[in-house]
Amino acid sequence: MKIDFSVVVPVYNELNLINKFTKNLLTTFKNYNVKYIFVDDGSWDGSKEWLTENIPIIEHYMDTHGITNTYTRIAMLAVFAKESRLNPRPERCYTNTPVGRVRDVYGDKFANFSDSKIEELKKDCTAFFNYVYEKSRSSRKKHGNRPGTNDGYVYRGRGLNQLTFRGSYLKMGNETGYDLVSNPKQLENIHIASKVALKFLINRLKSGPIAYR
Repeated sequence: MKIDFSVVVPVYNELNLINKFTKNLLTTFKNYNVKYIFVDDGSWDGSKEWLTENIPIIEHYMDTHGITNTYTRIAMLAVFAKESRLNPRPERCYTNTPVGRVRDVYGDKFANFSDSKIEELKKDCTAFFNYVYEKSRSSRKKHGNRPGTNDGYVYRGRGLNQLTFRGSYLKMGNETGYDLVSNPKQLENIHIASKVALKFLINRLKSGPIAYR
């Protein structure tokens, strides 16, 4: 295929902008065959991983699912970048997070908590996630997390799409062939995380009005 021209994009800690910028590039030059060259300049915010390390692995599994539409691929990568910065690590503890930020993230979960009560709760990472993902929820919104256990902590956000709740780990594990309930840390493996996250989004897209291929 003949390349009409190349676009060189220098990148330094641009993770929050690179997704939108890439979409704009694709829209602007949609009638041309363009070679895009991204040059990372020592980023430490996840931009490097976005560009060079995890994207080829994720795109490999997109290929195996027959996801070939460029815009769909970019959109999926954008979702994963927003959720995890393309690093399938577990949801971090909020021990050192300001109370105001905790309220911003979890909204009405802490509506009746004083600032001092939030400060005390977030000192204990296990207790914090058990509250957020189990104790603060009605029975139908626990999504498989069991009262009196550490399910809220154990099945907190993991993977590229930050999969949460025991019921979701069970469902996606059954659909991808991995026992995520017994070993949730498998979602920290980029290959398994890619398969699970893509299957999760494909399920969502299949039930909606937009084709994903």
